[in-house]
Amino acid sequence: LRAAEKLAATGQMAARIAHEINNPLAGIHSAFLVVKDAVPADHPQRAFVPMIEREIDRIRTIVRRALDLHRPTPEPPREFVLQELIGDVVALLEPRQRQANVRIETELPPLPVRVCLPETGLSQVLFNLLENALEASPPHGIVRLAVTVTGVRVVVAVRDEGPGVPATVRAHLFEPFVTTKESGAGGGLGLGLSISYALAQSMGGELTLAETTGPGTTFLLTLPRLPNQPPEE
Repeated sequence: LRAAEKLAATGQMAARIAHEINNPLAGIHSAFLVVKDAVPADHPQRAFVPMIEREIDRIRTIVRRALDLHRPTPEPPREFVLQELIGDVVALLEPRQRQANVRIETELPPLPVRVCLPETGLSQVLFNLLENALEASPPHGIVRLAVTVTGVRVVVAVRDEGPGVPATVRAHLFEPFVTTKESGAGGGLGLGLSISYALAQSMGGELTLAETTGPGTTFLLTLPRLPNQPPEE
């Protein structure tokens, strides 16, 4: 309960800051679009245009995540097959896999696992977990995603081959702005896991860090599945 209250309080603060940033950011973006159209394609400084646009988009993403942390966008649940959603998310991360030189391998049940959940929210959680795992793993590494079914629950395990989570960080890993990534342009903001944690809880699930030995990190995403499905063989 104390952790949930702390998460809510921090989320409220982050949302207030994000709201204050959002209005001037909209003005900056509008002004940039005018400047973008005015800079000729052969201008010697034209190369800075896409760089500025990427950074504006990055700030907008940060603001959106901070707002979602406080008030996740309501999304009605719908029925779908979990394996199909996982396949879509893995396909979206194909460019990241090539860039990091890390491969995602999946171990999925042979029978369709039907769930009734907010599809976009679950997709975001899976994307965050897999993206973090790709970033944590060394070149030529493997990120493993395995799905197991127990009764009316589904467990999605995502394991990387990175250095693991320091003991000093483990207890606070799902709090906002806590990250194991280096600071800087490529570093993390510490919002992805916080948002994923809140989304998992909002859909009746749970996101935890597994106790493992040796290198690597395993996250366990536990979700409800639809009842009255054939038992797994």
